[in-house]
Amino acid sequence: MGIPKPHVGLVFNYEYLWKTEGESGLEEGSKSRPSCIVACNENLDDGNTVVFVLPITHSPQNEEEALKIPPDVKNYIGLDDENQWVVCSEMNKFIWPSCDIRPISKNKPNEYSYGTITIGFLNAIKTKMKTLKEGKKFTVVQRTA
Repeated sequence: MGIPKPHVGLVFNYEYLWKTEGESGLEEGSKSRPSCIVACNENLDDGNTVVFVLPITHSPQNEEEALKIPPDVKNYIGLDDENQWVVCSEMNKFIWPSCDIRPISKNKPNEYSYGTITIGFLNAIKTKMKTLKEGKKFTVVQRTA
């Protein structure tokens, strides 16, 4: 399969760099995790595609800044049965593809994508992000690679 073409709603495995990790001087995330593209600027003047990505986690630092993924959405994209949240208060910005994109499992070394989230849940994410931006509880972590 290989690394897929980026598009809004794509959930893929990625070494997400948390804001706190970046502030402490790290340039790579501490582990791979599912992450969701919420915006994608294709075909820029230099031919690159810039993506904006939110992390997915089993244990958000602040549930008020995250959205719990509904069971039907988790099943649709193939995430595990445990509770999971999309953190809507911070995102990574980088040029696609990145050296931090990882296979979804050791058993599937050429598969990088979980699938695409539903439009309804994507709209809920965007609404939550807008609220957090208005409340100044939102940040973008610019990745170098």
